[in-house]
Amino acid sequence: MKKSLRTKVIAVFLVSVVMCMLLLNLLCGFCLRYIFIYDTRKAMVSYSEMIENDMQNGSRNMVSILRGLNDSYAVTASAVDRDANVFFSHRHLIDDEVKQSYKRWMALYEIKKHTKSDSEYYFQKEKDDEGSVDKLIFVTKTKQDIFLIMTKEIKGIDQDIRVVSILLSAMSIIIAAIGTVVWSIATRPFTTQIEKMSRITNKMAKLNFEEKINYSSDDEVGILARSIDSMSDELKESIENLKEDLEKRKCTLRDLAHEIKTPVTTIRGYTESIEYFCKDNEKVQRYCNIMLDECDEVTALINEMLMMSLLESDEYIQQSENISISRLQHELMIRIENEFADAGVKADFEAAELFCNADLIERALLNFVSNAVKYGEKDKEIILTGKNEKDRYVFSVSNYGAEINGEEQRKIWEAFYKNDKSRKRGGGHGLGLSIVSRIAKSHGGDVDLKSEEGINTFIMWIPLM
Repeated sequence: MKKSLRTKVIAVFLVSVVMCMLLLNLLCGFCLRYIFIYDTRKAMVSYSEMIENDMQNGSRNMVSILRGLNDSYAVTASAVDRDANVFFSHRHLIDDEVKQSYKRWMALYEIKKHTKSDSEYYFQKEKDDEGSVDKLIFVTKTKQDIFLIMTKEIKGIDQDIRVVSILLSAMSIIIAAIGTVVWSIATRPFTTQIEKMSRITNKMAKLNFEEKINYSSDDEVGILARSIDSMSDELKESIENLKEDLEKRKCTLRDLAHEIKTPVTTIRGYTESIEYFCKDNEKVQRYCNIMLDECDEVTALINEMLMMSLLESDEYIQQSENISISRLQHELMIRIENEFADAGVKADFEAAELFCNADLIERALLNFVSNAVKYGEKDKEIILTGKNEKDRYVFSVSNYGAEINGEEQRKIWEAFYKNDKSRKRGGGHGLGLSIVSRIAKSHGGDVDLKSEEGINTFIMWIPLM
């Protein structure tokens, strides 16, 4: 199924949004916990410095510092001596169990301080029975030999992470929906112009240069549109010049053929006169016969060239009419019997009605038969058939002869082409099959050749009505 550029762009955008959403969810699952712990640890260090400074100034702002620490980070702070006696605390109740925890944490701080003399505080992540971190512990000692102990419960952080992930997913869906609409609207003018360019360039390929893109923009699409319009104008002008030049050449060729035909006719007339008056001179008779044969060759060549020229001008095609195959077969067989009486041609045509120029179709089939007689095996019959095939009528002429290879099968329809086996006198001028090809194409049909097992089948088809 064909996909437009706009569809591909929107698909890429949606895939990008989904990939970003998955990446953000993975980052939330793996990194958010560590970021949260790092930020809390940093805040505990900062607040511990604020508390120590306040203690040096007489503890005048202690209550507000502890309240701010708890409100901003939900951290509980206590100041105790070595025996866990509380000087002040944000806790409402300090029982023996809490005091024992304080003593344990202070002992761990002393151990760490002893092993690492440059350590200013002790920070610990306590885990529950399932191995998950559920509490952060921060211990440091002031210059007044007072221990600051801060704790934060983080049991609910997993739920917070889930909430953030859901929020990111919802935002991604909203962004994807809005982005799809925006991309669809934003890319429509460009894709519309690209589709128009494609349609117009397809017409240009068929030599139709009438329609223009006319897209005025300074972006890349506008530059491309102007280039295509400019190319269309230049191609149109060049093709018109070529057509004009070709038509002049055709006229010159027709005029030349007519001019040559007149002196050839004159030569033939004088030759016949010489032959008549010198009929007792055997040598003169022989020369006259040669001259007459050459005149016939030149006349036949001129007639074929004139036929080629007329086919190119479509003069004959305008004379098309509805004819029956039976009528065409009857007139064709009369011509074949007169021109190729000993050829052994057999015809079998299926009934049909054709809209064509009967004279041209008859001429094409006679050329096929003439070609089969000249190059086919002697004393072998030639089969001429006509069949209905779907929406076309197919004529074919089959004869026994040397196999024609693939390259020759293509060239054999070209004007003046003759293969090596036909470069002998009387082998034709290489225009017969070219004329057949032009007759078929002028009727909207085509030609073909099948050569296998010593049988050559020349095919011509034209559309049915």
